[in-house]
Amino acid sequence: MSFTSKNNYEEKSMNTRGVEFYNSDASFDPSMLSLGFWNNLTQIKINPAIAEKQRTENGPKYDKDTYGMVSLPVQKVHVLLKAIVEQLLPTMVSDPGKVPEVGFAHGDKYVGVGNGIKYTGEVRPYVVIYDIDKETGKATAEICYEFRSYEYALNFDQTTGTYVVAKRHAELELFVVFLDEAVKAATNATTHAIRNTNKWYTEKQDEKINKIMTALNIPVESSGSGSGNKGMGGRQVNGGGFSSSRDSNVSSAPITDATSFDDIEKELGAMH
Repeated sequence: MSFTSKNNYEEKSMNTRGVEFYNSDASFDPSMLSLGFWNNLTQIKINPAIAEKQRTENGPKYDKDTYGMVSLPVQKVHVLLKAIVEQLLPTMVSDPGKVPEVGFAHGDKYVGVGNGIKYTGEVRPYVVIYDIDKETGKATAEICYEFRSYEYALNFDQTTGTYVVAKRHAELELFVVFLDEAVKAATNATTHAIRNTNKWYTEKQDEKINKIMTALNIPVESSGSGSGNKGMGGRQVNGGGFSSSRDSNVSSAPITDATSFDDIEKELGAMH
């Protein structure tokens, strides 16, 4: 979603890649899942795998030109997250038939997350995107990604090499983590905390830069961006560059071993 600000900035659109999952050996609908962000929306995108007999030796496994995709505002991401955590997961293993899938329509799409019972009769969690006919409400196209599960060892006996095999629905768990982080990021709470923490350091740096510019008799001009801007953030030096003519009031730059603003300040103090 592009936008134009009040300050006549160019239209901008930002995409940020998140996590990608691949399952070309899925029991149903082999595909890849891409999670990411488009401006203030969270994207869920599924590309089908190319049929094995159609793949070339060094060619791609997935069809990047064919996909199902939905872009969700933070409210919908929150709803999907809570539905998975509070309705789907509690009964996924103990009573999978109770809540086989949770989801909702969004525009002409439907996105859902299920436990796999309706496709295989087994617990094989997935995310699905449907194209929806707005007049009938029926699905006209469907694409799924089956979340991969991973095994790990319990009680490994190094003398016999025996252990108990356990399994986690790792990709589904990471999908939940992604949704949770997307909601947290959308609040801008972390962004504000970082900006607030850096504020003192930025102001001190601007103060030092202004002192150096004043000591070197470098003229500064207001950029017209408002009195709230300080230091280099709200000023321009000679319209963005130094004058080519030599000003007799400007000292020539000495050779220095300074490695910080504090060192430069001390050297400038010794010059005056």
